Amino acid sequence: MPIDFPDNPTNGDTFTSGGRTWEFSNGSWSAKMATPSVASGSITVDKLADDAVHTAKIASGAVTTAKIAAGSITATELGTGSVTAGKIDSLAVTNAKLAAEAVTEGKIATGAVSANKIAAGAVVEAGLGTGAVTVNKIGSGAVTTAKISAGAVTTTELGANAVTQAKMASTISAVTICTSTTRPASPFDGQTIYESDTTRILIWSNSAWVGIAKANNVTVNSSGVISGTQQPRFLATRSGDTSYTGGNDIIFNTAVYNIGSHYSTTTGLFTAPVAGTYIFDVGVYQSAAIQQIWFRVNGNRERSFQLDHTGGSANMAGQGIIFLNAGDTLGVASWSNGATVTMYANFHHNYFRGCFVS
Repeated sequence: MPIDFPDNPTNGDTFTSGGRTWEFSNGSWSAKMATPSVASGSITVDKLADDAVHTAKIASGAVTTAKIAAGSITATELGTGSVTAGKIDSLAVTNAKLAAEAVTEGKIATGAVSANKIAAGAVVEAGLGTGAVTVNKIGSGAVTTAKISAGAVTTTELGANAVTQAKMASTISAVTICTSTTRPASPFDGQTIYESDTTRILIWSNSAWVGIAKANNVTVNSSGVISGTQQPRFLATRSGDTSYTGGNDIIFNTAVYNIGSHYSTTTGLFTAPVAGTYIFDVGVYQSAAIQQIWFRVNGNRERSFQLDHTGGSANMAGQGIIFLNAGDTLGVASWSNGATVTMYANFHHNYFRGCFVS
């Protein structure tokens, strides 16, 4: 039966008859074919021949995330080398899309991870396996002060001997152990050394090595000269006249200074804090003639000074360099033929002083 198409059609007009549809274009009617459809789930892996689906048969952009079932693509379904950087959109791979332990060292090509591929803050300590970061995996100059958090590097995180002078900037110094003949050839201001043969600690300052050891407030310079703010020393005098019998210890009851508190204004005795050589100086001015004055160590006469004077008041002075053991005591006594005499309170003539030498 002939089909009775409409008269005077225009391009794009359609006509349906007997379940079929025609479209008018460029002076003639053409039958339109229905678009075939595929039922959901009708195409499965077992219905596709090997290599039936390959890159050439897939239109650009045809495969999207929405068209791929969750978990449908696994490592066993991907050919070696099939996933390359060029096939992955920028930011397509995120932490949320990676299974735990999915990325291992064996899956990362050499040089594949570079600084510009890592987002700021993406690498944290919790995300690094024990021993994952080694020296040969860190580029020269890759670790800078700006990249290390305050307090991030502590003693427990540094291996034994990990920090050496060669690894520090020229303006930062550790203590260099050397000998007096193997000092650094080109020292910088502030560099510190310990000489194992002389046991001295020195610092380079103003083009010279200067002693800086300050153990117990003692300073040793580069020539070995010792000085100390706590060097035991004292100066004592009388605050008033006093009477005593010749031969007994004289008590100088007022301390002008008493570094270390080793002199007693109560007993008149100095107690040696350490073994060594001391120097003492004494002057006595009294009402009767002085025949002798002497130092007493631990109560025993050590050495004396003699003055033959038979007149009225007189004064005598003397000094001695004496070795004392730690704990020894030293005092002063005078002799006036056994008489009881008065010692005057006169700072210029009555004094007792001493100092540790070495």
